[in-house]
Amino acid sequence: MGRVDIVDNINNPERVRVISLEREEVARFEAPQQISGYEYQIRSAAKALMENRIECPEMPHREIIRIMEIMDDIRASWGMRFPFEQ
Repeated sequence: MGRVDIVDNINNPERVRVISLEREEVARFEAPQQISGYEYQIRSAAKALMENRIECPEMPHREIIRIMEIMDDIRASWGMRFPFEQ
């Protein structure tokens, strides 16, 4: 048991460290050099387009909708509304 500690920018991490319950680093994984951290999404979308797909298998539409519904439920429970919803 332990925890995964993503260091620095969550959207474009430099490395991932695994910390044990004893607070010792037990593994470190260096991330490849990236520009924005979204390169994997661009590659996936480009591949889907080249294969004449309307969605990426890594993130199908049903999963996007499920996540948005969870986020909407959380916002509703907090009483949070965006300006355009007023």
